[in-house]
Amino acid sequence: MKTARTLALAVVVIGGIAFLLMRNKATMEAKAEQPIVLIPTVSTELVEEQALSENLEVQGSIQAQNEVVVIAETQGRITNIFTKLGDRVGQGSPLVKVDSVLKYSGYIVAKANYDKAKRDVERLRELRKENNASESELESAELGLQNAKAQFIAAERQLRDAVITSPIGGTVVERPVSLGTMIAPGTPVATIVDVSTVKLKANVPEQEVLKLRVGDKVRVRADVYPDAEFTGTVSFISIKGDAAHNYPIEVVLQNSGKYPLKAGMSAKMSRQTRESRQALMIPRLAVVGSVKSPSVFVVETEQGKMVAKLKNIVVGVENGTKVEVVSGLQRGERLVVNGQNNARAGAEVIVQQ
Repeated sequence: MKTARTLALAVVVIGGIAFLLMRNKATMEAKAEQPIVLIPTVSTELVEEQALSENLEVQGSIQAQNEVVVIAETQGRITNIFTKLGDRVGQGSPLVKVDSVLKYSGYIVAKANYDKAKRDVERLRELRKENNASESELESAELGLQNAKAQFIAAERQLRDAVITSPIGGTVVERPVSLGTMIAPGTPVATIVDVSTVKLKANVPEQEVLKLRVGDKVRVRADVYPDAEFTGTVSFISIKGDAAHNYPIEVVLQNSGKYPLKAGMSAKMSRQTRESRQALMIPRLAVVGSVKSPSVFVVETEQGKMVAKLKNIVVGVENGTKVEVVSGLQRGERLVVNGQNNARAGAEVIVQQ
């Protein structure tokens, strides 16, 4: 009997435990089936008016105002080189010289023929005054003089071209020839770059290009000198845009000794296009929706809860990371600036302090 009671008691205990486990399981499953509602957390700021001055800013690159590839106009073997890479040269400075022995001999012959032709004409003119020479003889001599003069000028030019000079003052940045190189007319012998005056080349969107005029003063900042500001003048605005509706422009500015600009440097041009005015400015990241139909979330209090409200707005100009709101918002409203992607119109939100 004692054994039977023990077994019965054990069965009751085990059954009770099983019942409790099954009930707890059912309760947990019921809770799991219930949807979990998370209230999103957002950050806000008050909508306020700010001073807005519309600026045009475009990125471009610095280029040399004058850059010349010096081309040989003669042929021959280079016998002298007067410069090396990085040398400063003036206008007319010699760069290279080619073998000029034959050119010099041709010059001597042409000069002798020219001098003789001049003497022949002078003699015949004196004889013609005394009727000791005919008019045709004098005309023939004068024609010979002109031919001899032309040959002399050509020989003189060929001799002078044996020394190739720089057409501008600047710095030698390329010299593709060496001592002993055989060159012909059209062979490049050096590249000279003058950066005493430089130009900024940039592309301006079609929405902004009409705000610029040739002669306008603009500000230029090179990326390598963030604290230095240069003053430039718009020298060219193209009348033809590219496929992306951008228009090339050029801005001329003097180089600086303290902040020297080099060709190829990246720089930004900026210019104030409208006087400062007051406007409602909000962060660009606060705007949701498309550019054509933008909207924002604001937070309002309803029955003691903070509720997100979606408002359609009309935007104006952009200024850096902010955008102007023309209509749809009022000064003093609490704008959602972070967490708006998780907010729903009319739903409760938690405002992060």
